[in-house]
Amino acid sequence: MNKKEKERWEQIRAKGKLRYILVHGIIGWGVSTAIIYTLVGLIMDKGIGMENISLQKSLIDLAIALVVFPTVGVLQSIFTWNKKEQEYLKE
Repeated sequence: MNKKEKERWEQIRAKGKLRYILVHGIIGWGVSTAIIYTLVGLIMDKGIGMENISLQKSLIDLAIALVVFPTVGVLQSIFTWNKKEQEYLKE
């Protein structure tokens, strides 16, 4: 970890692990990926055009994605936090 990375990590670290998980894991990766996944699924399944969209299926797909992807985001951000902490403390 170079000096610039260390300073950046100190700023992130000062805000706390819970905030890191929320911002980076749940919102930053989980929710955004769920929305993109749902939109790509709509286009791949039905093509582009409002007449082809099933609102009920789309909402179900989005609801499932909003559970799965943020859960993975939490796990990923915990892993990343722990890895960065080890690098920071090693220095």
